[in-house]
Amino acid sequence: MFHTLLYQENGFFEQVNNKLEEKNYFFQMLLAVYSNDDIRVKYIVVNKDATESVQEDVKSIFYVVVEKNNLDSNSFNLKVADNNDGPDW
Repeated sequence: MFHTLLYQENGFFEQVNNKLEEKNYFFQMLLAVYSNDDIRVKYIVVNKDATESVQEDVKSIFYVVVEKNNLDSNSFNLKVADNNDGPDW
């Protein structure tokens, strides 16, 4: 059920993606859901370097949508990187 909430039409990830696209971020997203309390998300920004400012902006957008959807922010492990980053979480 939780997985459906994240991916349904106009669901959590669609909301985040729309907000990122509005701010001209082009990205790939990696997701690993181990449980409702262990959701690992990695945004790979492809059109900008993942500077500290870019990372903070993407994280801010993400967590605003988390709050808007009444989700527990502690359930998410979020990483923001660019194409130069390796495959780690």
